[in-house]
Amino acid sequence: MFRTRSSPGETGGVLTYLPLVLMVVLMPLIAWLVIGYLEPKPEKTEEPAELKKVKKIGAPSNMAVPVLDGVLGFVKGDPRNGISPIITTTNRIGANISDLGDIIVTLADTKSAHNAVAQIYVVGDDTDEIIRRINETIANAVKNDERTTFFDHVTKLLSSKFIKDTYEPSFRKTLRGEIKALSDQVLGTNVVREVVISKFLSK
Repeated sequence: MFRTRSSPGETGGVLTYLPLVLMVVLMPLIAWLVIGYLEPKPEKTEEPAELKKVKKIGAPSNMAVPVLDGVLGFVKGDPRNGISPIITTTNRIGANISDLGDIIVTLADTKSAHNAVAQIYVVGDDTDEIIRRINETIANAVKNDERTTFFDHVTKLLSSKFIKDTYEPSFRKTLRGEIKALSDQVLGTNVVREVVISKFLSK
């Protein structure tokens, strides 16, 4: 048996198709790399600096959490010197933390201006969890550039009331139920067990 050599023309024919074969093999890979490079990367959103300071809070169970405008933190206080533990906004820590601050809203009346001043607390079995979830609403509001914090939801509810509503004998009971339902919606079902309205004045 004798082997026959391929003619130069035959060898050249195979090599002629080599660039086409490489193109078919490499083009999908190149396209994948280009798309991956050009695809916009999701933006990293930094949580508020104050929020990072209160990851581990350590508040006692069943402690009343005030509804305030700001990131909440727990201050242990100094019982030996008559300073009670307190939950307040982190920007008040180190200042006059005994002044918790009021919620001040304009009521829904249009014919004449009426305001309301309130102090509202929420209570649950896990105080740390309530604080964490309230602070999460702040982080999400900052991320999405929206006024959707728990405080915002509560003030919106208060602002929907008319002066005549506040004079009803059952007003506080009704309002407590509405804030409880709101907390279930915003913070999670039964995270808040009870709502306390320690102050409500309207004029």
